[in-house]
Amino acid sequence: MRLLIDSNVYISALAFGGIPAEAVIIAQKSGEIIASAYVIKEVGDTLASKKFRWEQAKIDAAVQALFSKAFIVEPDTIPDLVRDPKDNPVLACAPAAEADYLVTGDKDLLALKACKRPHILTPERFVEQA
Repeated sequence: MRLLIDSNVYISALAFGGIPAEAVIIAQKSGEIIASAYVIKEVGDTLASKKFRWEQAKIDAAVQALFSKAFIVEPDTIPDLVRDPKDNPVLACAPAAEADYLVTGDKDLLALKACKRPHILTPERFVEQA
């Protein structure tokens, strides 16, 4: 099972725990994690932002723990498929890595019901199905 996890799930997992953290743990144990430089940078930048104010050493440790075994992909093209242009690079990784699932809390991505692959799920639905 190839899993693409959106940065918002990683950030929620790290900052708040709960279902997003459970989803990340299940994904790491049961599948191949897919990521891109874009997602990794977004996680780090958000944790360093004024909202979270994480120290760089803590960010580096978290990023290492999350992505050390990830399959890193960089899509050749970034299509314009969703309302928020920041979501397009995430969505573009799915076909580039032949992802089975995209786990996200992003409403724009979740609204793409027509996708057969990857299956787009909330962390809650992913945990329920695991």
